[in-house]
Amino acid sequence: MTASPNGSAPSARNIPPAPYKGLVPYTDHDAALFFGRDAERAIIVANLRSSRFTLLYGPSGVGKSSVVGAGVVYFLRERAKQNLQKRGAPEFAVIYFNQWRDNPIRDLLRVVRETVQDLLGKTFADDEAFQAKSLDEQLKAWAERVNGALLILLDQFEDYFLY
Repeated sequence: MTASPNGSAPSARNIPPAPYKGLVPYTDHDAALFFGRDAERAIIVANLRSSRFTLLYGPSGVGKSSVVGAGVVYFLRERAKQNLQKRGAPEFAVIYFNQWRDNPIRDLLRVVRETVQDLLGKTFADDEAFQAKSLDEQLKAWAERVNGALLILLDQFEDYFLY
């Protein structure tokens, strides 16, 4: 079972009778069901912390999305929540994005907004001037709100070239 940053396992209260999800990847909401990949999770987290760009690749179907979603994303989001409680700021926000149809930049910014607002427990009313800023400027503004960095995990990025 994937441990949270404080060493405790995620809650097993709502485990379904058949935890195997088939070909659907596990997400951070499935962390209680996801186990046996702690070593891989630790390596990926270490790489994310030491490099501004980390590429995770492997054959289709080996569980890359699951280890990122239920392992890495869960672990790092728990760490950010702990930072917020202990230090008053999360120091980073984990943005998981895998929606490559239609307008990915608009959708990425929506996910950033939702993630940061959920993490901080605040709603930000940004005006049209804010929304007219470049992607880079908006991401920097969101990073300032968490008093740190945005860790943006782009999953299934190859789909960007299909849509």
